[in-house]
Amino acid sequence: MNLTSPPTGLGHDHEAALDPGEVRQSCAKPAFVTMRQDDRETLMSFEEAVAGIPHVEDEKLAALPGVQRMNSTLVMKQVVNGRPLST
Repeated sequence: MNLTSPPTGLGHDHEAALDPGEVRQSCAKPAFVTMRQDDRETLMSFEEAVAGIPHVEDEKLAALPGVQRMNSTLVMKQVVNGRPLST
């Protein structure tokens, strides 16, 4: 799992990029996490806790250190892969 942080000042959300081939599922369930604070200690604790969960589930993710809010959705089909954001 690859966790990425947004540029400073743009928010507290973090993203986990999963390789569908590694997951071996026909659909994906991305989870969006909003952190209470974005200091280094909180983020490191969160990342360490995520790495220690063999199967990430909504309830487990929502209970991790520093999580303010968590939202997930199902993606049945990916039409375009890795398209950059427009500027």
